Amino acid sequence: MWKVTNENTRPYLIEFRNYVIEPLLLSISNHITYKTFSDFNEYISETFPKNQNELLSYVVNKKHQGFKIIDLVADVNHSTIANQLSLYSKQTKQLDNLDFNITEESVDVELSKLFRVFFYELFFNDEFIWKKIKDENFSRKDFHEKFKKENSLSICPYCDIDTIISDGNIVIEHFLPKSKFPFLSMHPNNLISCCQSCNGPYGKKTDYSIPIANPYTQQIGDFVSFDIDKYNHKVKLNAIASIEIDNYLDLMQLKQRYGKDEIFEQIDLKSKVIFKQWRRLESLGFNIETHSLIMEDLNFRKESLTFAMKSICKEKVLYDNYKKMNKE
Repeated sequence: MWKVTNENTRPYLIEFRNYVIEPLLLSISNHITYKTFSDFNEYISETFPKNQNELLSYVVNKKHQGFKIIDLVADVNHSTIANQLSLYSKQTKQLDNLDFNITEESVDVELSKLFRVFFYELFFNDEFIWKKIKDENFSRKDFHEKFKKENSLSICPYCDIDTIISDGNIVIEHFLPKSKFPFLSMHPNNLISCCQSCNGPYGKKTDYSIPIANPYTQQIGDFVSFDIDKYNHKVKLNAIASIEIDNYLDLMQLKQRYGKDEIFEQIDLKSKVIFKQWRRLESLGFNIETHSLIMEDLNFRKESLTFAMKSICKEKVLYDNYKKMNKE
């Protein structure tokens, strides 16, 4: 629900695109199309300068379950690679422009593995590759550290429920699922540090509807209302006049997750603490400024369930009811 940026890790991922992904795709295309060299390693050696030659030779000879990259794409024909390169370019350009309303299209099975398995799973943490690209190491852990520092966040930007403080509760999540959009597996605008719950079976779904809101272009939590049903101990989420927000809530299954009893209990407890603080400020004579002070404090703290608290504080009737039930 929090708006995020990714400027600190973007240069690494763009360099990975420029030095690994696109040269490799072009090399595969040229090798399949022109067959100038009988061996792909020979093509790499004769085509690129020494430093990039060493990098790409290392990449194409890296094995996963006994297969090298060139083995993976050996049966891809010219028309397929041309079509897939066009699709890669189109989707990459859309996401470069922060357009997340991308239609799913068929991706060749082997090229999908290239992006999902080799590029994302194997190469993201490969020290040799990053040393060649940036002359320094880079890994998933570095991604998390830079992402959290840049956004000053200890709360999951997707759900605003769980924390992303400990290494055991933080993962890199693909906003557009890599199973459906493998070409975007290493795109900086598609990667977000999130909690384990959002990445699990009860978190983000693989199917989603467009148009859809995303954390890179807006603070989604500010466009969600949290209706508190004290009688049934439930919290109901509603998008505020936006199909994009509603589709986001559906993708992340946040209506179901916020509907749990334990979430209601946490929100109820936190609201009482805030109302008590509100009342104390009023007693000190901050009658007019109190609401603004409370909201500023919530924005500054960036704690769990911040957007639920902000939504509740907008409903003065809830505070009035609290005062009636807690007369001093």
